[in-house]
Amino acid sequence: MVPVILIVTALIGVLGIPEHLAFSASKNELAAMAKQSLYNQPQATSGWAGVYNVDSCEHIADGVILHLSGASSISFKFSLGYFPDTPPKKRGEWLETDHYHGPWYIMKYYAL
Repeated sequence: MVPVILIVTALIGVLGIPEHLAFSASKNELAAMAKQSLYNQPQATSGWAGVYNVDSCEHIADGVILHLSGASSISFKFSLGYFPDTPPKKRGEWLETDHYHGPWYIMKYYAL
């Protein structure tokens, strides 16, 4: 029984199911925070949005980057990008973007 549990647990992790569930549960609150920042509304642009703790929102020309608390590793810092009209433009060699879902992108910053 233990090997089956280990295999199922590993498969759930490899498929990214926890991340997808967290995003699905939080995407409306994340979108509201991103839109508030995008349209320069004075509401809070940091704090909890669903299960994500947003440190800050960086409003850039084509969208908003939501910097997440604790979303980093030794080499990278991860953020969520909200780009409702056009994909994000390349911002140098220090940033990678991957389309996630709809107007959302994973933003990966290389540690300096």
